[in-house]
Amino acid sequence: MAGSGALAVTDGTGAEAAFAEPLALAAVQQRVYVCEGAGSAIRTLNVRNRQVTTLVGQDPWNYGRTDGARSDARLQDPQAIALDPDAPLLWIADGGNDQLRSLRLGGGELATYALPQRLHNPRGLAVAGGVVWIADTDAHAVLRMDTHSGALHHVPIGE
Repeated sequence: MAGSGALAVTDGTGAEAAFAEPLALAAVQQRVYVCEGAGSAIRTLNVRNRQVTTLVGQDPWNYGRTDGARSDARLQDPQAIALDPDAPLLWIADGGNDQLRSLRLGGGELATYALPQRLHNPRGLAVAGGVVWIADTDAHAVLRMDTHSGALHHVPIGE
């Protein structure tokens, strides 16, 4: 659908675009959101016209931990994304910064969600019913975060 095979964060149509390690996808209507680890970027792919556009990120060597306007915001090695069905938000597991981040869709800003504990290489997300589920990989844990209260709970996993 899109991508030249080159390791880059390049916008364009179809094969004119380039991705830097796409790791996770989320789709709504005719738009696919792409999480890129090496590119430290969040991109969109318009399914109708195959246009790829960068929402956050610049290139594989320009990363960081900055909230705010998309042009200035930075991620580091994001590993997962999930669309919130109840709000125009894209949740991001920012693995390189050990943070839970959110991007307000429709031109909004990137923000870091204040958690009561540090994450340890988050690599998976799911969102439903006002809850963000986090695979906190290096902590060998699954966490449940209530989006309304901010409460974070360890989910016991047994056999």
